Amino acid sequence: MQMQNELDIQAYFESKGIQIKRRSGDELITDCFFCGDTKAHLYIHKLTGQYCCHKCHSKGNLPTLMAHFGDKPSYNLLENKRKIVATYDYTDESGNLLFQVVRYDPKDFRQRRPDGKGGWI
Repeated sequence: MQMQNELDIQAYFESKGIQIKRRSGDELITDCFFCGDTKAHLYIHKLTGQYCCHKCHSKGNLPTLMAHFGDKPSYNLLENKRKIVATYDYTDESGNLLFQVVRYDPKDFRQRRPDGKGGWI
């Protein structure tokens, strides 16, 4: 399932029988199905897919949530919502690139390394 915006995320949860509400800004809220809290403590960021329960402290990302429901996680779910705003190169003493830390907007950091063919791993 390709999810690209808040409505898709909301539709995904509703297809699982879960009521989800908009809290404020980019945050969605629902009952926590990890700890059974019915006071809507599970917060989900609609752009990054990051989630956290403020009661049981379960946290993760949208692919982790999908796996919880037995769906195949896709790590490119929100790829079109992120854009690279900075890269930080890490090199060896000879100046050869070992890896990069990439900063995205919305704020997120990932590491990648050259694959030797002009791409990244």
